[in-house]
Amino acid sequence: MKKTIVIRALLSLSTALWAWPVTGAEVQAYPTKPVRLIVPTPPSGTTDGLARWLARGLTEMWGQQVIVDNRAGGHGIIAMELLANAPSDGHTLLVGNIGVIAINAALYAKLPYDTLRDFTPVSLTTKQPFLLGINASLPAKDLREFIQLAKSKPGQMSFGSSGNGSGTHVSMEMLKQKVGMDIVHVPYKGFGIMINDLTAGQVQACIVGVSALLPHVRSGKVRGLAVSHSKRLPIAAEIPTFSEAGVADFEVSQWQGLMASAKVAPRIVAKVYGDATRVMRTAETRERMTREGVEVVASSPQEFEAFIKAEIERWRKVVRQANIRID
Repeated sequence: MKKTIVIRALLSLSTALWAWPVTGAEVQAYPTKPVRLIVPTPPSGTTDGLARWLARGLTEMWGQQVIVDNRAGGHGIIAMELLANAPSDGHTLLVGNIGVIAINAALYAKLPYDTLRDFTPVSLTTKQPFLLGINASLPAKDLREFIQLAKSKPGQMSFGSSGNGSGTHVSMEMLKQKVGMDIVHVPYKGFGIMINDLTAGQVQACIVGVSALLPHVRSGKVRGLAVSHSKRLPIAAEIPTFSEAGVADFEVSQWQGLMASAKVAPRIVAKVYGDATRVMRTAETRERMTREGVEVVASSPQEFEAFIKAEIERWRKVVRQANIRID
């Protein structure tokens, strides 16, 4: 009888320990070891630059090294799967973007994870509006003239993107659907070669992040037609918004966000969000991001979760209508 009582008591204690909530002291101690910050891109570009900026700020704040781990390839699926399989202690995070987090969920019928179930959104950190640019030799001087030109030559003009199913691809497909123009997609492996071909006239148009294309607009090789933002950008004040140029309700961006693995304790998520927000909202960060045409958002976890759901649905409609497939 006494033995049975002891066994029951031990089982009850074991259950209580497993269910024990994360305490304030434990959260205060977080992180207790180096934090791995996965980046689904090579060591260059906007997403990687943001990750390294966050890593530097959080390392100084936490007194623990935040290590950037670039895991490019597989359309970002490799990096997302690593996060999905990471321990739920908050010591593995990821800086993702529109393609990796939202477009993949709309593009692939089956992924090795569930985007809405297997991750914890922490914060939508930044947005960089797109800039629509065309080869400067084209006779079109503004957005309306470009659309008219493309419509007069259905299937004869082309646009470049950084890859099939990328944000630069689906954004142009959305514009095509909105204005009813027929322009052929030419996918590239990254921005560099694609922009080179745009300036050489091998493709006639592209829509990419403002900072990537603006130097070529300044050189006169590319004509900037419109930015996909609600207002003009300080770094490109001479270029109108799509709405000003004649296409209403076309606001898209190459956004980035901070993610954690599933089931991370809410108090730890709140700490990561709060500290990352402090890094993002410094005057130094805002000045740096503004110079690159990037808007600091730093939304809450709840806002970011709702944003991700809306973005997946938005791009799913575009992908289906354009019949985009990944071979």
